[in-house]
Amino acid sequence: MCNRVRASFEFRELRVRWNIFNVLSEFKPFHNVTPDQDGRVAIVRSEKGNEGRLMYWPLIPSFAERMDLPFSTVNARDDRLLESRTYSRLLNKRRCLIPTTGFYESQGRKPPKIPFFIFQKSNEPFALAGLWNMWKKPDGSMLQSFTIITTPANALCAEYIDECLLFSIKKTRRNGLIVRLILSQKFNH
Repeated sequence: MCNRVRASFEFRELRVRWNIFNVLSEFKPFHNVTPDQDGRVAIVRSEKGNEGRLMYWPLIPSFAERMDLPFSTVNARDDRLLESRTYSRLLNKRRCLIPTTGFYESQGRKPPKIPFFIFQKSNEPFALAGLWNMWKKPDGSMLQSFTIITTPANALCAEYIDECLLFSIKKTRRNGLIVRLILSQKFNH
């Protein structure tokens, strides 16, 4: 499960790396991003190309009556995406990238948990796979929000955590995007 990420980059770095056409002057770098925070960057595909948007984390389903949900949408497990009422309708049209410079995980199920930080050796931003949604607030305004997709841990990270994040997005010939796990030796922990 991922519930803390680092976004210690300037938006101009993302614009170059992911060919983003717009500018988000409101974005501010954070070293410890937690759920229930507004202003996190997500990259979505729009008619004009790759667009950076400031969103709320975690995802608020469009059918929700209020923001405080009886279940968590911080992460979305990949093995439940198709059958989930919350995520299945978002899979084809509401995929996004969540830029980060690393994420925090804790080892162990009971306190004292051992925290650690996973990042690229180069310290460059990389992307986590996500889904995003629009939710109509009680005041009538719209809130964009996202979730981060997780998958069972592979051999490289299983010693530290039970679930891994999905990294990167790969374009396919079928007019869509598929998610693939790229967690290799180039990541530090």
